[in-house]
Amino acid sequence: MPVGKILTTFATLALVAMSPALFASDDHLGQDFAPSASPDGRFVVYYSYRGQPGDLSDLYVVELKTGIERQITNTPGYFEIEPQWSPVGDKIYFAGGPSMKELAIFTIKPDGTGLEKVYDGESAGPPELSQSGQMALHWRDHEDGSSDIFVHNLGSGESSPISVSLGGQNRSPAWAGDGNHVIFSHRSIDDTGQPFDTPQPHDGIYLASIDGGNARKLSALPLAAYKLVWAPDGFIYFMANDENERSQIYRIPHSGGEPKRVTVNANAPAYFPAVSADKKHLLFAGKVASGRTRILSMPLAGGDAKTITKQFAN
Repeated sequence: MPVGKILTTFATLALVAMSPALFASDDHLGQDFAPSASPDGRFVVYYSYRGQPGDLSDLYVVELKTGIERQITNTPGYFEIEPQWSPVGDKIYFAGGPSMKELAIFTIKPDGTGLEKVYDGESAGPPELSQSGQMALHWRDHEDGSSDIFVHNLGSGESSPISVSLGGQNRSPAWAGDGNHVIFSHRSIDDTGQPFDTPQPHDGIYLASIDGGNARKLSALPLAAYKLVWAPDGFIYFMANDENERSQIYRIPHSGGEPKRVTVNANAPAYFPAVSADKKHLLFAGKVASGRTRILSMPLAGGDAKTITKQFAN
């Protein structure tokens, strides 16, 4: 399928990606999203809608060897989304709040104890931890519709913006390999602060120093991307819409280039790529034969996807 055709009819990816964080509906009940592997490779954390219609999302952990799933948050009227395991495995970081305009960053222990708010900035995007576990990237939305990338010092509690010389929406930051650079998604916005219906020439994936400065565009074609992952196999993985406006997982080389789709239609829509602890597998949320969205695993080198989660009974 021609890449140009795939990338010319995107809907707004932020809305597509974040829609599971809204109130649950029949479409979202029992659906699993946004996996993150524990450093020891034994567990995967994710968020899911396992309650009743109208309930918000909670965090769950599945043990890969046994398939046993357990709920670690239970907060009626509050949702938790996009968890990420800390590098040493003692905490799970995530974004949560009563609405998308009231997001904060929290931590919780893998056993469900020790819930703590670590950043209370309004409209704070989900955190992306550094390999040292001392810093976290996130974005922050502004009233005019623009967004900026921030670096949060988990020790001091201070957040500083990264100036990338790109006006508009700068979101979905992730650490590049050396820890001194970040990748992020850029969207142009119109006079009302909304992204354009179709990707604009400057829209795409960029690389920038954490010290700021001019960012370098990596994606060869205009695109709207979300949930970027700098993987050890030499590629950046991300989610974006195909020509049918279904979310799929794509990748481009670290050095930049044209995107290539890695998920198959049988698992579409596919969301939230992540890399397994052994660095050999791609974790993502995708459709299975039942029509539900589950956490799946497939080799980075290509191959069939294996289902990790199943219907959890509260």
